[in-house]
Amino acid sequence: MQEGEVQGQKRKAQEVPLKDERDGVKAKREDNDNDFGISVPPLLDYLRTILTEYSDGQIIKELVQNAEDAGADTVKFLYDVRHHGTETLYRDSLKPYQGPALYSFNNAKFKKADWDGIQKPACSNKKTDLLKIGRFGIGFNSVYHITDLPSIMSDRKLAFIDPFEEHFLEGGRVRTGKQFCLRSDSDIFSKNEDQFQPYHNIFPGVTGGISTGYFDGTLFRFPLRHDANKLSDKTYNDEGTLSELLQAFRADADVAMLFLRSLNNIEVLKRPSDLQEPSLVVRVRREHDPETHPQGKEISSRLETYCSDASGRREPIKLIDCVTFTTETPTASKAQRWIVSHHIAGDSMSPELSDLAKKQSHLPWAAVAVPVSSSEPRNVAGEAENNNIGRVFCFLPLPPGGELDGFTSSCAWILCCQ
Repeated sequence: MQEGEVQGQKRKAQEVPLKDERDGVKAKREDNDNDFGISVPPLLDYLRTILTEYSDGQIIKELVQNAEDAGADTVKFLYDVRHHGTETLYRDSLKPYQGPALYSFNNAKFKKADWDGIQKPACSNKKTDLLKIGRFGIGFNSVYHITDLPSIMSDRKLAFIDPFEEHFLEGGRVRTGKQFCLRSDSDIFSKNEDQFQPYHNIFPGVTGGISTGYFDGTLFRFPLRHDANKLSDKTYNDEGTLSELLQAFRADADVAMLFLRSLNNIEVLKRPSDLQEPSLVVRVRREHDPETHPQGKEISSRLETYCSDASGRREPIKLIDCVTFTTETPTASKAQRWIVSHHIAGDSMSPELSDLAKKQSHLPWAAVAVPVSSSEPRNVAGEAENNNIGRVFCFLPLPPGGELDGFTSSCAWILCCQ
């Protein structure tokens, strides 16, 4: 074949339509105008958008929600202002995260669905579960208001989430996280002692973890952001900024568990740099009247039967509970008794409302709570100094401003489920 013929064949080959291996679309080799498809936005862009939907004031409540959905009895928070060593780190780039942090602990372990859900920030594995009050994987993203490297220790695992993709290399590429096994990675923990020091003996009475190869509960660590970056320009360099978040939750702590099923204890602590033991910010304990309160398992059983009844027939559930909340602060202690009435609509609902509840995966659950006695100080007229104002809840108290005119005078607190 002559040279001119070869060149002609090459030109013809370049003009022959080619079949794209991925989607079968035909295009000329030199023509890129047909390239088309949905691109996935960068993780940082997605998280930055989420932060506009969740205020930083909701962080504590989101973590309380997650503890409730996990079936925990106790949830604790700790603001730890200490700085840990930086000599023996898993990666030198992790040095900025050895400083002050917010911790959250609850006494329920992560399940496989929880590990899966926390790795999918755009999805919720609770959307179709009528008995879950949070949307794990979405609301959890509110923690990025304060941190750039959250970590979770539960059962036999310790995992880091790195939305910046800067610290963990695996298989020749940088990953968005790293998981360690508390038992089989003991040599890594020993070699990088400073790196993992922040996970030892954080809460009084809570043991295990790296030292034993097993952690009976779930511990979150959120090292506080000290420099503005692409994710957020809000920093937490001074103690006052995070303390404001804790104080905001403290204002609602004594009623936060009014309409919850599992949680009975909430504790907020702070550990100054010069103290080994943390100091108390607020502690709340819920106790049910044994004469009016059915066993917790009975309530859960009735709710689960209601949600899973294959026949489609659902009898209404009516429950009345008397509870006492004991609230402790460094300077005072008070007790408040409440009557809480729950009603879950059954077949008495209109067909329209029933269809809507099914489509939205919502449980038609309403409740009202009324304080009946208190150990709060009273003024000379015999009135409680801190009168209760009616307020709306969606399991947890909604931000102030949701008072109900028809109930504010009678001090009723209303649960509007979902």
